[in-house]
Amino acid sequence: MALETKNGVEGKICSTCDEWKPLADFPKDASHGPLQGGCHCRCKECHKKKRAEKKLLSLPAKAPQLIAQFQIELGATIFNKGVINAPVAVDSALGKHGEPIMVYLGSAANGGIRRKITRQAMHNGTAQISGCQAVGQWFQAHFKQGEKVVATILTPNEVFLHRS
Repeated sequence: MALETKNGVEGKICSTCDEWKPLADFPKDASHGPLQGGCHCRCKECHKKKRAEKKLLSLPAKAPQLIAQFQIELGATIFNKGVINAPVAVDSALGKHGEPIMVYLGSAANGGIRRKITRQAMHNGTAQISGCQAVGQWFQAHFKQGEKVVATILTPNEVFLHRS
């Protein structure tokens, strides 16, 4: 996109979101010449979303067979706090206590949320992905309390939450 100056600030229109933004909001890219300000055609925000999409789409290539899948019933605590408790049947497919885990919420456009696995919260030592406000908010925005969410374990440290 060609450069435009607005209120004395040089910028351009993002090729993805079609919004005018200052050049500082675009990643530097030497393959885009001076007519484009030496910046990529997508703004940093859209660039980040595109990278997240590519990463999520590439996950099955890393793990051609899904390790395991289970359902999460959205009881009050899970629905409100975003806690994920692994059932015994799939527990061994998840990482060790204290390891990081990426939780993908329904779409690559949402990116992933980095959490930690704990094995000390449940009396039987099964994995729990401690809740966070973003997971709870995602549950509340896309489901009703009492519904079920599918959790697909892609690797021991990556879980994809989605509708069945």
